[in-house]
Amino acid sequence: MNLNISTDYNSYTINKSKASILLNIKADELADDKKSDIGIIIVADRSGSMYGEKFELLKSSINKIVSNLSSNDIFSLITFDDKINIDYPLNNMKEENKLKINTIIKELKVGNTTNLSGGLFKAVEQINDYKTFNKDDNRSWNILLLTDGIANEGIVDPIKLTNFINKLIDSNPLISNTSIYTFGLGSDHNSELLKNISSCTNSNYYYLENKDMISTSFGDCLGGLLSIVVQNLELKLDVFDNYTIDKIYTNYKIKDNVIYIGDLYSEEEKNIIIDIDCNNIESDDILIDKCLKIKIDYFDLVNIKLISETINSTISREPDLGEMTINKTVLIQKFRLKAIELMNNMIKMNNIDLSKSIGEFKSELQKYELDNDEYCIYILQKMQDYLNKSKINKVNATHCLRSNVQEMCLERAATCDVNNINIYSTGRKNKLAHVFSKC
Repeated sequence: MNLNISTDYNSYTINKSKASILLNIKADELADDKKSDIGIIIVADRSGSMYGEKFELLKSSINKIVSNLSSNDIFSLITFDDKINIDYPLNNMKEENKLKINTIIKELKVGNTTNLSGGLFKAVEQINDYKTFNKDDNRSWNILLLTDGIANEGIVDPIKLTNFINKLIDSNPLISNTSIYTFGLGSDHNSELLKNISSCTNSNYYYLENKDMISTSFGDCLGGLLSIVVQNLELKLDVFDNYTIDKIYTNYKIKDNVIYIGDLYSEEEKNIIIDIDCNNIESDDILIDKCLKIKIDYFDLVNIKLISETINSTISREPDLGEMTINKTVLIQKFRLKAIELMNNMIKMNNIDLSKSIGEFKSELQKYELDNDEYCIYILQKMQDYLNKSKINKVNATHCLRSNVQEMCLERAATCDVNNINIYSTGRKNKLAHVFSKC
């Protein structure tokens, strides 16, 4: 894993000023023949509305996931309607167990109403029980939750449910590193609820516009999970004399200037901007001054060892500044943050003038000659897609935009259209999405 540090300008005045520091984190590429052991629990909706071809596609996709797991991986299947069934309890993925799962999946039938929270809590309970007796097991734990409808049993209020999940995770170290990926199928599910659930663990919400996207979305998600190279990544920030942290721009959890990022997939990048206040200093010459200390802690899953290192960030301070040129790498990330804010406003405010807002955003890009930048074009296209889709079906457009916003916040792909390029996708995610698209 590499950490690259850059600033919004190449130099700053010795007088009181502000600087933006960009932390760019990039995971190493994992060799094709390597993977870390993982734990996966699928929590699948089998309520009456799942009847028919989409339930058969779901069953086929679960079989595909199982077939791509190695003998050391651990798997469980939970299905829910008004009742919660542990169809297959946690176990390793030796060939004889895969055959058992295939038989169980064939026999699955749809049921009645939707107790989403009950299925989710049962998965968390299984992980807690496993970790209680296997505390030295460093595998990543992942829950894949799929539904096509509105939760109408158990805890159904989005705020109450997400608050409960947050308290559950924060109070129990055994499950604190669990990831919950959510999959909303069709237009009738509660995308706000699913996005909030996945946000509790820095994970993706996938919007599946139609049943054909079940397979590719599961493949995309699994491709990431099978390529985890960094686990429990934390950045602890501190400043040197004459500097203070003004604001940290990230959607990851922050406590006491510690940023909790979690897992990194092979080839993934994360970008975090820190605004710092620079106090007056005395100097007649150009001064290279230490401003920010970054302590990095994580578990290297490839080499199976804990890593801890500290990197100092410096900035140039000058008594007489010449012409200042903004760093476009930092600026692009600031535009990403602006786009996230704008897209969230699009979701919340029905009366917003979408065309005007997108036009103003494009004008800002043109001002800095970024309108032809590949990344900025991608961001702009996501907003334009929402504008176009909202004229046809506002509900579906909002589901899609919620997934896009979270994708941009996490800088992790959650779009499962194998025919279109996703700026955040990785080799492993692309590969399995294509494999699953054929199932």
